[in-house]
Amino acid sequence: MRFNFVSQSPARTEKVARMLGAELRSLSKKRTHAFCIALSGELGAGKTLFVKGLARGLGLRAQIQSPTFIIMRRHTIGRSYFKNFWHVDCYRLKKQSELAALHFREILNDPKNIIAIEWAERVKKLLPKDTLWISMSHDSPTVRAITLHHAGR
Repeated sequence: MRFNFVSQSPARTEKVARMLGAELRSLSKKRTHAFCIALSGELGAGKTLFVKGLARGLGLRAQIQSPTFIIMRRHTIGRSYFKNFWHVDCYRLKKQSELAALHFREILNDPKNIIAIEWAERVKKLLPKDTLWISMSHDSPTVRAITLHHAGR
């Protein structure tokens, strides 16, 4: 499945992400691993904004900040099949193996986790085949071209 759209504003980008988060929150399908959302795009394309909207849609009220310097941050999700929302930022990683030191494999193997990964192309080989890929690019200072691609299993 591939879905392309253009967001005319940051508010619209965040709204689309909130809607996706609300849909994910309602999932109850048994899984064998975490649900992964991989975000890619140049600096300033809106990846962190998208993650903030996604978190709101999942019901999180916490302040969502990019974990650029700490790499990963966990938030608890209430009233959902999923229990944890992990926000990962791979911008500063030099090698994929650096995530291993942070127990990424264990996080990935827990079906009660949702993981949003910024700069995910840097760790592509570590991600499951059914990862939801979201690519973002600038069309203008406020307009973003966004592509969602989900291969399924």
